[in-house]
Amino acid sequence: MHGVALRVTLIATLLLPCVALAQPNDLQSPAPTDERSIEHGRRLLANVRDNVLSFDDPAFYWFCRYVNTPAAEQDLALETRSATGTSSASEGAEAASHAANTPTPIKFLLERPGDYRGQPVLIEGTLVAKWSWSVENRDVPALLHQCEIAVAGTRALAAVVTTEPADAIPIRSRVRVKGYFIKIRAFQTTGGESGFGPLLVARSLTPIKSDGAFAVSTDGAGDAQKPQVWILTGTVIAAVIWLMLRRQSRLHGAHRERIKVSPAQSSPAPGQADDFDWMLKEPDVNDATGERRNPPIS
Repeated sequence: MHGVALRVTLIATLLLPCVALAQPNDLQSPAPTDERSIEHGRRLLANVRDNVLSFDDPAFYWFCRYVNTPAAEQDLALETRSATGTSSASEGAEAASHAANTPTPIKFLLERPGDYRGQPVLIEGTLVAKWSWSVENRDVPALLHQCEIAVAGTRALAAVVTTEPADAIPIRSRVRVKGYFIKIRAFQTTGGESGFGPLLVARSLTPIKSDGAFAVSTDGAGDAQKPQVWILTGTVIAAVIWLMLRRQSRLHGAHRERIKVSPAQSSPAPGQADDFDWMLKEPDVNDATGERRNPPIS
């Protein structure tokens, strides 16, 4: 018996390391993600705080870099709606495109920010303010452009930070933007009013046309010059019209001065011209009969 127990103990001792190696390691940490992937950025967003004025967070600057990548460009593309599909497959694609291009209610972002954090969201509103600022030692584009957008039906102001300038879009224009939702930030206006609104990181804004359509511009420099060209053209046309009207008014005034005759010049005053008629009449002529009073002696 003693020998059998000794052999069992020896076998168990030899098999124990193999069993230990075969067991899963529950304490093993998850594999690190690629720092360039969207999953890494969303992990960084776990440390941000909502309802504060500052958004100087590593996650914010990470998305400012990520938004210029091809992967982000595909996520944030504004797809055009198709109205010609008739099959079920095309109808499903159209429904998905419509959902992707439907503005996200601000109410949802304010009430459930965790559900949308790090996700592409779409908002529409009126551009009320814009400015640019630079950040050092953050490995982001040289200039970041912050745009404040007022959304109809709410007092919230959406802050959208873009990597492309919005100089070509006038203030009070209706715009559409699709960007990554970062957090709910607190704001305070110059008038002292405070509130809360979503913070988005996007590549650029898209102006909405008068008919409700939108188009992504591929030539930012040309669009920036169009308003200046129209303003210059309108100024030149107005100046030419003003000069023509002014010259025509002067010509009419000079013509009236030439044809205008004073009443004193049109008819002689009584007792002036007739006073010298006697000089033209023959002497000794009766005014009533026309006969000479003293006919010459023959």
